[in-house]
Amino acid sequence: MDKYLNNVNENLLVYGGSTLGYRKRAGVNDADDPYADIVAGVGYGRIYDATPYAKAIRILGDLQRYNIVKKDVSKQTVMKLAAIIAKQDEYRSKYSSREYKKYWFDDMGKLLQAEGATESQLDAFGIVRIEEILFEQTIYPRYHGWIVRAGVGQILSNYDNNSKDPTLNLEFAYGLPVGIRGQFFENAKYAALLNNYTGHRFVNTMTYTYELSDIIGWENRWVFDYNKASDNAGKVVHTNTISSTFAYYLSNKLSFNATLSLYKVTDGIDNNGNDNWEQKLFTGLTYRLK
Repeated sequence: MDKYLNNVNENLLVYGGSTLGYRKRAGVNDADDPYADIVAGVGYGRIYDATPYAKAIRILGDLQRYNIVKKDVSKQTVMKLAAIIAKQDEYRSKYSSREYKKYWFDDMGKLLQAEGATESQLDAFGIVRIEEILFEQTIYPRYHGWIVRAGVGQILSNYDNNSKDPTLNLEFAYGLPVGIRGQFFENAKYAALLNNYTGHRFVNTMTYTYELSDIIGWENRWVFDYNKASDNAGKVVHTNTISSTFAYYLSNKLSFNATLSLYKVTDGIDNNGNDNWEQKLFTGLTYRLK
């Protein structure tokens, strides 16, 4: 959880968090000891969530195609609509998860009418179009900005009930929208166990998403994972995972996705079954009955 110190600097923050884990291995009657840790630190920078703005643009474009919105709208109107979209959790909390949508959609319709984008309140078809866009179509997250964090932590309990060590944690994240439909995101994390045999782990995740159309999305991801158990360990293990996913949505009924992934382990050991790139193709088809 982040807490910005706006009275000191609007980009300065403190943060804290914890992790809980459960593990039960196949063929073993009892589960391992639970995993638990805590971490606290400081950070600088901000990452802004622009996803509601992207959703607002998608909604207005769709309503224009169906002649519900009959003219171009101003950027201020897009921002106001995005602000209502961003309050989804507030509506759900106030009106319950079962009832909130009708109040949420109603406020969107009132805004569009007040801004002159529509001649009257949204009819049933307009509401159905908004619901389909927000809950069925593929709209990838949009982020812009950067943030760095540095903290220390403590492992309170580990699966083997032995390693209860302090940790050093560093993180960098950067988001850049690329046009209206593209998004680049970079996240790098480093963690070290501060004991007699200091261990290191570095994980870098790089993602690029692009919406080819309102119904076709394309996501590309590269994850590099470096792991050295201790400074005294002779071997370093690092893995590379590269994946590319196409998601296809057909109005209200059918969705299809296909993922091609490449996976490589480098552990310094020859002829142990992981010397070559492992290739996999996953496909999925979903049909909604109603």
